[in-house]
Amino acid sequence: MTPLQIGLWATFGCAVLWAMLDVLRKQLVARMDPVGLTVWLAIGQAPFLGIWVALADDRTITAEYWPWAAATIVINIIAAVLYLVAIGSGQFSVAIPMLAFVPVWTALLGIPLLHQVPTATQFVGIALVVAGTVVLHGQGRSGLRLFTAMLGERVSLAMLGVALCWSLTIVLDRRATAHAPLSIHALGLSLGIAAGAGAWLAARGRIREIGQARRAPWRLLAAVSIAALAMALQLRAMQDVAVAALEAVKRTLGMGAAIALGRVAFGEAITARKLLAVALMAAGTLLVLERLW
Repeated sequence: MTPLQIGLWATFGCAVLWAMLDVLRKQLVARMDPVGLTVWLAIGQAPFLGIWVALADDRTITAEYWPWAAATIVINIIAAVLYLVAIGSGQFSVAIPMLAFVPVWTALLGIPLLHQVPTATQFVGIALVVAGTVVLHGQGRSGLRLFTAMLGERVSLAMLGVALCWSLTIVLDRRATAHAPLSIHALGLSLGIAAGAGAWLAARGRIREIGQARRAPWRLLAAVSIAALAMALQLRAMQDVAVAALEAVKRTLGMGAAIALGRVAFGEAITARKLLAVALMAAGTLLVLERLW
């Protein structure tokens, strides 16, 4: 098997695992506080990432690393909590497709941050993602009510925030890993997110909520293990597969899986409206990602 074939299988594998993790996180947030769950999901990956650091040859960190690392930790905490709140309070098959806005936000943020104007193809892709979102939230509405339906959905607004945060972390992680090895940065993120979320709970007098892990220990262990394996496969895939291709597979497979798993795991209806919306959003994602990286 060639390195490219291995990379493609790793890409598909990590996409499937991320989809499975989405289901577990929705099930877990029904039993645990979102911030406490964020602590456990982050700290649970630390041992796996620590092994990666121990096996790595380069552990050099420069002073320029710390501001970028701190910024991405804060934004990752916000994104993690928003994500758990969103999937815990709304339809799984509606919330997950909203992550198609990650590459959309990245392309749009490239204008002020990188002075890169999206291409005509990317603008068409952005329009398709927006159109798919409108269809997804239509539910029989028409005209202006159809276009503004999404703005009245708490879950969708939260997922738009998640997508915005994750698009920002793409830039911040790139800056951080220019001053530290990827293994060090991954471990730093894990520990930083756990410490930051835990400190927030302590400041609010809610640190005992971390003990809610006792309500679903085996499910939590499965989530942490799947997250670590998914990250390992993703890092392996990145060695031979373009980041845009990897992101395209993750997003498009994730959207399709959200429809299927929403039905299987949560009894959500599969409708023509959802299928059309996901098709539009998946096509838009592919167009946006064509020249994003």
